Amino acid sequence: MRLSLEPMKLFLVPLLFASLTSAQQGPVDVNATGLISAQDLLAHTDHIIFNITLEQFRFTRKSGLWGALDWSSDGCSHSPDNPFKFPFVPACYRHDFAYRNYKRQKRFTEINRERIDNNFLKDTVSWATRDACRHLAKVYYLSVRRWGARGVTMDNPGVEVKMVDTKAGVPTAGDQTSGKLVSKEDKDMKEAMVNYLQAVDHAQRANQLPGPDLKGKRVEVSIANDKLEVKQYNRNETTDD
Repeated sequence: MRLSLEPMKLFLVPLLFASLTSAQQGPVDVNATGLISAQDLLAHTDHIIFNITLEQFRFTRKSGLWGALDWSSDGCSHSPDNPFKFPFVPACYRHDFAYRNYKRQKRFTEINRERIDNNFLKDTVSWATRDACRHLAKVYYLSVRRWGARGVTMDNPGVEVKMVDTKAGVPTAGDQTSGKLVSKEDKDMKEAMVNYLQAVDHAQRANQLPGPDLKGKRVEVSIANDKLEVKQYNRNETTDD
């Protein structure tokens, strides 16, 4: 169903109260018989994305309420590998909810996309208990910043791509010849991946994450072709090295 954004048009959808129940009590409190204007629907969409906790979002999503909104999600299927099963899926659900409803409501601008992506980083980091988890959250964030611009409306269509001289490590003009020119996004991504690998190595040496010296699965993480590469082996299996 396509939503009209005319402020006066009404939809028969649950009405979200301003006061919220706690995550332990269940989903966001609603009045199932209320009428809400399209303009209020936009405000409540923002409320679900930015103002309630991730735990409250999970309960609300499972409740089956708010049929006028798009709750579909493919989880974290397009994100980098997560071999240690860090709990990013709920954050991916909310990120998908935000992208898809902002697109349906025709307000998916670059400014709004940045706000949504920043909230995604906040969600992923909020559940992180290890340095490796926090650094992988940064990799996830940079991935959506790099690849999530499809569908951005033309009032603010994109972000300026800054070039970085890898020798100097500072923004430079496009005709600079010393070093290799890469986008700032690429430089930030490489730095985030290196930080993640270092955190994984430290945690594996401290027996805090599965690694070559632990029983069960052996997990090795590396960077190949500017992407994270994950290899998993059974306990007695050897590598090709």
